[in-house]
Amino acid sequence: MYILQVLTPGDASTEATRAMARIQEKFRPEPRIRLATLVSVPPTSSVTEVSAQLEKLSEQYGTISGKWFVLGTTPNSVQRLAQYEFGLTALRPEHLPFRPATEPATLPAGRLLLIDHDQHVRGIYDGTDIHE
Repeated sequence: MYILQVLTPGDASTEATRAMARIQEKFRPEPRIRLATLVSVPPTSSVTEVSAQLEKLSEQYGTISGKWFVLGTTPNSVQRLAQYEFGLTALRPEHLPFRPATEPATLPAGRLLLIDHDQHVRGIYDGTDIHE
């Protein structure tokens, strides 16, 4: 089981990342629960820049190796992952707490996705809401 977060440039999801850190601590002894943060980086970024950004994020939130994976990817890859792997698109809003006027069509900022071993999205939660 994975809990997935997507960070995009200008994304104000510090709260969601803090929630990921709390989840990591809560499920630290549970080997079946893993966390992943996909950081959307411009395709023009150098490998050195991306590595430094990912390392800084990992250190800032105290990620545990093998428990919480922080990965860089392009915006197009994020969109393809959302659409083709998880089936999240504007054409299927039943999969999202979708509000077209206020949220993008795919992975909204601050959302945490609960993904099972078959790559099915089992839940989408607001990482900025402590009660979710």
